[in-house]
Amino acid sequence: MKTILVRISAIVVISVLVLPAMMAQIPDWYATHKDARYPAETYIIGVGSGSGPNAVGNAKKAAQMDLVSQIRVQVQAEAKNITESFQFNKDEQFYSEFRSKVRTAVSDEVTGMQIVETLTDDATGTAYALVVLDRGKYCETIRNELDAGWKQANDLRTAAFDFSKEGKVGNAIQNLLEARKVIAPLLSKQALYNAVSSTPYKPGFNIGPETIAADVRGILSDLKLEKKSGDKQKGKIGRPFADPFVVQVTINREEKVVPVAGSTVVFETSDQTKIGDATTDDQGMASFSMTVRPMTGSGVRARISLGNADREFEKNLVSSAVFFTWRAEGSDVAFSLKVDTKSDKLTSSLKNAFTSAITQIGYKIVGSSKFVVEVTVETGKTNTIEGMAGTMYSVSANVVASLIDKKSDNTLGSVTFTGRGLAKSESEALEKAAGSAKIVQEELSELLEKALQR
Repeated sequence: MKTILVRISAIVVISVLVLPAMMAQIPDWYATHKDARYPAETYIIGVGSGSGPNAVGNAKKAAQMDLVSQIRVQVQAEAKNITESFQFNKDEQFYSEFRSKVRTAVSDEVTGMQIVETLTDDATGTAYALVVLDRGKYCETIRNELDAGWKQANDLRTAAFDFSKEGKVGNAIQNLLEARKVIAPLLSKQALYNAVSSTPYKPGFNIGPETIAADVRGILSDLKLEKKSGDKQKGKIGRPFADPFVVQVTINREEKVVPVAGSTVVFETSDQTKIGDATTDDQGMASFSMTVRPMTGSGVRARISLGNADREFEKNLVSSAVFFTWRAEGSDVAFSLKVDTKSDKLTSSLKNAFTSAITQIGYKIVGSSKFVVEVTVETGKTNTIEGMAGTMYSVSANVVASLIDKKSDNTLGSVTFTGRGLAKSESEALEKAAGSAKIVQEELSELLEKALQR
């Protein structure tokens, strides 16, 4: 009798432990990640499971995330194919922008997903969810956006060529650069489309970022800049040149020379320091007047400017540039210099610095003059820094140069140069700050020229 009871107890224990596991309801589509009702050619399916108080909700979310992660993997593969196909990884800025858009092309909220089935295992409390995405329906919207986008890019490109034939180079380049901006998000959308669709998208227009860049370079290679007046001049420092620098810009389109109107011509030094700019008129003429300043070198270069795209197409812009030369003569105006600080060392240092800067510009420093350059130092913000070396003082200083007309006792103007110093004492830090202030010759030149305007 005792043996029979033991056997019955064992059977009960086994039933309690084994039967729930045998009765666990795990759907086939969850185990296989396939469902005959939703073939892979037409649908992407995602599966998920969840437990806890909101088991069904958790399962739905997991299924959606599963589907999205599959698309993400495919998008990355398509992005690589597009990168190689269009060969734009050489353009670091465009490549970086494309990769950024690819990363955000798929969000967790992919529209069009449908929860088609859920099942809860009463024995374990686990819920399962099946979510599907109809490839065709999802891609229809993206395909419409791609079609419209590629048409827009092509229309901009076509209009650019028409603008160039009319001599409106600025409009032409602007259109081409705008077309390239349009293409950037199209390529990320195309990667998303190809990741979902069973048939890859083929644009109706064979254009890419490198094609657009080649178009820009082609237009720039047809530009011609010609000096019309202002070359080989001479003038005194601080005085305007007798004649303006005039350049004519034309473009050769289909064996026809057309004046370029409405484009920006930049006048700059040989080291690409901009002096000024001018806009071409209906005849392609751009005129620029300037003051004689030897610090800008022995001449000025005139070239077309594309604004933010100057650096990218620098070689093309420089190849069509023209160079005006001049000869600068010393000014007949001299200045006296007065430096007033609380430190003899700083006074001497600033006197040497400003004497050197003024004479480099082309003016003389004399003991007495109608015009005086007065240099003072103003203490700026002071901070203390505690470190292993003890307390250190960080001080900013403003070195102010003022131009004074002694005869009228009027201040004609002033410029400020800022520096910063670090030392164990506040006074020493101030000396370093003032001594480190960089004198900008362009600003100092403009100040001194006020004396010639009197």
